[in-house]
Amino acid sequence: VYLAYYFHLRKFGLYEDDYWFAGIPANSTFKEMLDFFKSNLTNFERNQGRYLAAILPLLLAFVNFKIGGFFFLYFFGIILVTVNSILVYKILSKKLPEYLAFIGSLAFILFPADTTKALLVHIYQLQLSLFFTLAGMLLYVNNRKLFAYIVAFLSLITYENAFLPFVFIPLLRTLEWKKRVWRQLLFHWIIIGIVFVFLFILRKFFGEKIVAELELFEMVKKTFLGLI
Repeated sequence: VYLAYYFHLRKFGLYEDDYWFAGIPANSTFKEMLDFFKSNLTNFERNQGRYLAAILPLLLAFVNFKIGGFFFLYFFGIILVTVNSILVYKILSKKLPEYLAFIGSLAFILFPADTTKALLVHIYQLQLSLFFTLAGMLLYVNNRKLFAYIVAFLSLITYENAFLPFVFIPLLRTLEWKKRVWRQLLFHWIIIGIVFVFLFILRKFFGEKIVAELELFEMVKKTFLGLI
């Protein structure tokens, strides 16, 4: 992870959204951050239904900046992406030989189409959300389903783009295609569908502009097409 993305981290600065995302924690007192968290939670246009993202990423950025400035803001990225790659390995090694799980973990780290692992805004939102997804997936393949759903759904209220792998996690519990697998997959999708509907109703109730003009059927269609 360090060699692929962070070898020159001492020279890294701020890029695009980083000015807002890292600039606020870097220039705020703890009391000011608390006020900003409150504003973020109640500003439904700004948080866009990402209620955990309204606090946790900025809190981590605030603490990391106080520990070691911009260097430690980026160093946290090394830690988080490494942890995520280990989670990928642990998930795959449940059903695959260790060498294939290791290759899968390397593929996660080195996948050339993903060039954003070194961006602060992606470290603290996308990679953090992916951490919840992967942790939920690991709990699921270890047959701790209740905790799996709770942890994975934290991804939805952090940055929903990272949630997709969890949608198909029942397929990793067994490599044999039997009726029982399809029943598990259908039950899994029903649970996810219920949560999606609940979040839609919640966001619509709060009057968030993105969903205020959407009908439930339209949201389901957009979600379904997005999954495809």
